[in-house]
Amino acid sequence: MTFYINNVTHEVHKSSCDYAKPTKYPNIVYLGEYDYPYEAVAAAKKKGYHNADGCAYCCPQSHTK
Repeated sequence: MTFYINNVTHEVHKSSCDYAKPTKYPNIVYLGEYDYPYEAVAAAKKKGYHNADGCAYCCPQSHTK
């Protein structure tokens, strides 16, 4: 599964999420390919997005804030 991150809010999104459209939201950047949202959030934190959190809509199981 492809994931993106908003480099301002540090929210992690699945590619299918409406909030993950780079043409609509200029702060969206490619994060990588992961099997589960929690893996994408962990990878984002390792990449320096220390406040990374899952999107409440597309990754509710990883949304903690």
